[in-house]
Amino acid sequence: MNHDHVQDTVEFYFNGEAISGTLFTYFDGVTERQNTFMFNYKGYTIHISLKEDQKYYFVAPKHCEIIDKLGIEGHKKYEDNLSTVHSIERDFVVINEKVYNYYCKLIVHSPKVYYLDLLLEDGTHLDGTNKLTDMNTRGNKRQMIKNLQYQAQDYFKRNKIEPSKDFLNKEKTNEYEQAKKIIKEIIESL
Repeated sequence: MNHDHVQDTVEFYFNGEAISGTLFTYFDGVTERQNTFMFNYKGYTIHISLKEDQKYYFVAPKHCEIIDKLGIEGHKKYEDNLSTVHSIERDFVVINEKVYNYYCKLIVHSPKVYYLDLLLEDGTHLDGTNKLTDMNTRGNKRQMIKNLQYQAQDYFKRNKIEPSKDFLNKEKTNEYEQAKKIIKEIIESL
């Protein structure tokens, strides 16, 4: 797999001051995969993984505000919990604030082909594929997981049906809830 990236020097504003940073956009082949943003504030390097719908110029000032109000330790606590939430949302299916496992198996080694399955409460099976899924996508585990997450979220929005309780990961759900609670408390304390 070819993992390439581009980087741009960009600015955002906090309290009337322009702060420069580097925006990294990572690609897997020709598909944009992820954006991260790195900048320095008060001698502290901040590296933010951005969700698809997040813009660095909205997210970065919040990090500066947290450092100003809660210090480096308060920001570290915020970052640690944000990292927990992002990694759970990246690696699991999160529906209605609950974290679910899914079945994943590499069924062909050369070229790689993955099979994913998530059973829903109504007996429906989701597999992370659709009519347009080609062999390159079937060999990209990360893309297959993203597709499965999207399918499960879309199915829940349309039908209000969650994944089967058999796939519920109680430990990760508790970890996810706790991390989100701490993030909320930090934001509300500002």
